[in-house]
This record gives sequence, structure tokens and C-alpha cells, in this order.
Amino acid sequence: MASITSLRQLCVCNCSADISFPSEGFPANLTSLEISNAPKIYRSLVERGLNRLTSLQGLTIGGGGCSNVVSFPEEGIGMMLPPSLTCISLTEFENLEFMFSEGFQDLASLKELVIGNCPNLTSLPEKDMLRSLGCLYIYSCPLLKEECSSDKGREWSKISHIPFVQIDGKIVIPRESD
Repeated sequence: MASITSLRQLCVCNCSADISFPSEGFPANLTSLEISNAPKIYRSLVERGLNRLTSLQGLTIGGGGCSNVVSFPEEGIGMMLPPSLTCISLTEFENLEFMFSEGFQDLASLKELVIGNCPNLTSLPEKDMLRSLGCLYIYSCPLLKEECSSDKGREWSKISHIPFVQIDGKIVIPRESD
């Protein structure tokens, strides 16, 4: 699989069978990777890490079937996200509780973060890890929505610098009075 150097986009969806990627991992020249409802593939990705995918710009992960995941990237395994990422989309992680800041180090190119349908998520990466973000979209994450409110949310200071923030379809930043 790693020898397929012309492959730029890869989408693996609805693959609940006992299938994992070969030991050499994903093709290094991928610019876009989408994994959705494929827990064995997700586990392969986490165990081998993403840092070898130095061309990866877009990462979309749907956590269907990954009920044991409580942090992204998973805490304690040292997984780093590749610095080339410009967009990350995380959805359908039913037990995700927090974003592990150390995995978001060196993401100076990250412009867009989308988080959806993560009902137990309460925190984002540290503000310094989100410095380059231009857009943040959050939907169907009730606990995170509460934490990101401008009046009393603990996460507000992490997102207040982002030029465009939309939560559950409502534009939070810029505010209408801005």
C-alpha cells in the first residue's frame, strides 16, 4: 500500500469487518484521508501514527464503532498530527471527552476545525494549539457548546481569537454587533 505514490485521496467508510491496513501503513503522499465507521482502520491509524503522512492536508474521522475513544489524539500513545494539516473534521465519537493538546502541536497550517456529534466532549486543545484557526464549526456537542459560551464558558478564552466560529448553526464570532 505504501508503494502507491500517486494516491492522493483515500476514503474508507462503513468497514466494520476485521480489516486493518498493512504494516507499512498508509501511502505517504495522501493529501486527504477520510475514515468513517471503520474502527479497525481507525485503530491501525492510531497505532502507526499520522506523522509519516507529511502531505496530508485534510483529515476526516467519523468515530462510529470507536466507543472506547475518550481523547483525540489518544492520550498516552504519543500520536502527533502532521504539521501539513489544514482541515480536521471529527464526528460521531460517542465517548470523546477532550482534545489532547500535545497531539495538536506544530499545526501552524491548521485553518479549519469541525467537531460534530460528540455528546461527551467538554474541552478543546489549548489556545496556543488553535492559534492559526480561521474557522471553527461545532454541532451536536451540547457539553462543549455550553463550555464555549461567551458569558460563562471555560473554553471561551480558547476560541475568542478565532475569526469565524459557528455553533449549532449559529454564528458566534463575529458577533452581529461586531
